[in-house]
Amino acid sequence: MRAVWVRARSDLRNHWRALVAMCLLAGLSGAVAVAAAIGASRTDSVSSRVIQKEDPTDIFYVPDYQDTKLRFADIAALPVVSAAYEIRGFPVATPALQDLTRDRYHWRVGSRVSFALADPSSDPSSGDVKPGPVVSVRVVGINAASGDLVGVAGPGMMTSPAFEREYTSKAATLELQTFKLRRGQADLGAFEAGARKLAGGKLIQYTEIQSDLGQVRRSFHLQAVALWITCIVVSAVSLLIFGQSIARQVTIEADEYPALRSLGMTRRDLTWLGLVRALIVAGVAAAIALCAGILLSIATPFGLARVIEPNPGPWIPAYILVTGCGALVVAVMACAVFPSWRAASVVHRESSSSSSARPTLASRVLGLVTGKPSPALGARFALEQGRGRATVPVRSSLTAAVVGVVVLLAALSVGMSVKHFAATPRLYGWTWDVAYDSGHAVSFEPGSKARDELVSDPSISDVSVGGIAGATFRLNGVGMDGIALDPVKGHLEPNILEGRSPAGLDEVAVGRKSLQQARAHVGSTVTVGLVGKNMTIPMHVVGVAVFPFDDDTSTIGEGLWMSAEALNRIAPEAKRDSAAIRFAPGASKRAELERLKGQFAGDFTEAQTPGGVTDYRRVSQVPLVLAGLLAALAVGTLAHLLVSSIHRRRRDLAILKALGFEKRQARGVVLWQAGVFTAVVLVIAAPLGWVVGRLAWNVIARYGGFDPAPVIPLGQFGITCGAALVVALAISLAPARVAARTPVAAVLRTE
Repeated sequence: MRAVWVRARSDLRNHWRALVAMCLLAGLSGAVAVAAAIGASRTDSVSSRVIQKEDPTDIFYVPDYQDTKLRFADIAALPVVSAAYEIRGFPVATPALQDLTRDRYHWRVGSRVSFALADPSSDPSSGDVKPGPVVSVRVVGINAASGDLVGVAGPGMMTSPAFEREYTSKAATLELQTFKLRRGQADLGAFEAGARKLAGGKLIQYTEIQSDLGQVRRSFHLQAVALWITCIVVSAVSLLIFGQSIARQVTIEADEYPALRSLGMTRRDLTWLGLVRALIVAGVAAAIALCAGILLSIATPFGLARVIEPNPGPWIPAYILVTGCGALVVAVMACAVFPSWRAASVVHRESSSSSSARPTLASRVLGLVTGKPSPALGARFALEQGRGRATVPVRSSLTAAVVGVVVLLAALSVGMSVKHFAATPRLYGWTWDVAYDSGHAVSFEPGSKARDELVSDPSISDVSVGGIAGATFRLNGVGMDGIALDPVKGHLEPNILEGRSPAGLDEVAVGRKSLQQARAHVGSTVTVGLVGKNMTIPMHVVGVAVFPFDDDTSTIGEGLWMSAEALNRIAPEAKRDSAAIRFAPGASKRAELERLKGQFAGDFTEAQTPGGVTDYRRVSQVPLVLAGLLAALAVGTLAHLLVSSIHRRRRDLAILKALGFEKRQARGVVLWQAGVFTAVVLVIAAPLGWVVGRLAWNVIARYGGFDPAPVIPLGQFGITCGAALVVALAISLAPARVAARTPVAAVLRTE
């Protein structure tokens, strides 16, 4: 082993540039993977850590909104209540500050903010807020609380006791109450029963703070999944590219193995020599990944999770750092084992190889078309491996570059599909222009005047009626939102992904994720009932659909749909008091909507982006960032190939110059080499990238329970391919100058 260490130290002195390049390639790739893993872990746990640090209350109650005559002291005295707080709110007539929207208003610590409080004559509980006294305050801190996330406390600002004393008599106030339960959510039933008893049996409406955080957790979990996928893809592609790079380096350094064998080194020694070099690279790369990963962790988490992160700054999870750096060392060593063993085993055959290689078809075609030697030779350099000491691992470089570009183009395709999905309401179930909820004020039963008016309206092309305002159902014991909807004009229904629409009294269509949670499938018989009712009925699942639900009970991919008559089997009192409306082509949607508002009392809702869709939009930049990282790796692969090719083929270039090649022709050979290599990579990778991107988005859509409708970004593909050729030619300029300055006499002196 002493000879191995002596030779390894010599390699460090003579080949330190190549070793440094490999250390940086492996280390920075590992750092990105480690940072993505840290970001995923940090994002997924942020809501739990906020709750653990803040220890929020469980119940948020606004007595002003309900005529229950409940006294705060009576609720606080319930046995299950461990703590109770009264909060006095000051409604404002202009937007107020909260941490989640501070960037929207460009407010910072130290900002002076002016706004109008509500006049004392206002009725905040009914939404009647009139401008009152104008106040000016200075922002001294920015806070994030769990209540802000579920919409029970914001947007808002916390003021001082002096502010309360000054404006309590000058502005409208809103009394708020919040309670903490002894056993948390386990005491919710007892709390509700006690409060209803105090209210004389009336239903008490309140907000379960920690329960409503479920949608926030789902949002953060989706971001975490995207980061874990980034970590896995970066690790896999980097491993492939680095494996090809270390194989190329071992092949290059194996030129001296015959001399080392003649000096007494055995095949085992030469194998260990390659592994020792890999161990050095692995150790340095692990150190780089560790340090850079910790530094990059400062930038995590992202978006909303970053706002509420209770411990900003570096994040050092030992299990991720140890696992990541350990995996990096193992991966580097694994990449070096086979190339080192093979180089040591076939050293004599490689060094004595003198077989001739036939020019490739591409080189012959370019030679015939251009009539010049540089294009033909450039194609041969790009696609032929060479012989003996001029051997260049072209196939491994080509494979690594193709894989990198395939994943790059697939990432672009997924990123564009995410944006298309978020911008197309039909894909997440919003297939109508307007949803109308009369609040039981209007009936759309058969033969009703309101129903006949909608059906006969020429500006409306499609109408469905039922209970689209939503209700909470249980399917096989799984809670979910649901709608009862029947087309009465045209064909208007949620988006069916599989199977068909429910028509019979015992038929139901279910969201894909809800179907998985209920352990059912199309064709299954399930039990369906309403929350709060003991009655359930058997129903047949006839289709998979997507609905635009957006609350803590259901989100994209969840929920169910049945006919209004089927709903009457579960709830005979249910009425057709809501409608989904699609306007006729050419009709002015804005004008027709205003007309309908004057015709029918109730709430009209236009297309809204559900929180589940917003979650996908938040992570839409992840594929683009991944594409950028892969582009950098592909550029590094090409640069390494060109540099090693010029070094290995110095003898060929010297012979060409001795035969009359000019400097511009030598430069042309390298430029054509880069161009042909890149063109071949793009020809192979472009269709594969399209296929992989389409398959990946279909998998994501199936996981999310929505209509995939993948987008093929031909424009982005074309720009990427054109940019790749330009970058390849730019990278080849420096090696081309080196090739043009090849010293003929010095290179051929040994011939």
